[in-house]
Amino acid sequence: MMGKTHVSVGVATALLVTQPVTLGGFSVAVIGGAIGGIISDMEVRSNPKFRDALHARFIALGLTVVFLLVDVITQGLIITSFLENSSLRLITGSAILIALVIFGRSTSHRTFTHSLLGLISLSAGVWLLCPPLTTAFVAGFISHVLLDLLNKQPIQIFYPIKKGKFCLKLFYANGAMNTVFLILGIVGSLFWAGRVALI
Repeated sequence: MMGKTHVSVGVATALLVTQPVTLGGFSVAVIGGAIGGIISDMEVRSNPKFRDALHARFIALGLTVVFLLVDVITQGLIITSFLENSSLRLITGSAILIALVIFGRSTSHRTFTHSLLGLISLSAGVWLLCPPLTTAFVAGFISHVLLDLLNKQPIQIFYPIKKGKFCLKLFYANGAMNTVFLILGIVGSLFWAGRVALI
């Protein structure tokens, strides 16, 4: 599926998994789901053919900035976690994530960044950096891989093992179902936003 769809479904999946009832919990789900939903495409280079990747990154960045500000203003879970974590833990988590992103960007598409190894190692870095984001990040990451399994290009889920590439070959990444999933993700996220607003 395309980048914007991965962001919307990642956020909706994180909201469904974490079931936030407060603005702080909602912020955590949106940030973790958006980043988890798009990080698997870190190695996709943005160019005129793949402009969607750049748009999706800007959307995820925008959501992250907006909801980080909300979290700071409300003294939410994320800022509290940063203030309470040790400097060593923050530095270690940041270093792991930076190293994994550099490595991930050097790999082929749908290999490390779509694998169990990628999920575990990136989630460990997120957990060290900001534990409250971990569950939402994992939900977003898994939603990305599951959506891509529906496509016609296989995923190396057990990377670095070369055998065992999988895909269901049901849809093209930029076909009609991409739009359906995009809309479902947006509707699901808006539904949860309304629910939190009414509580």
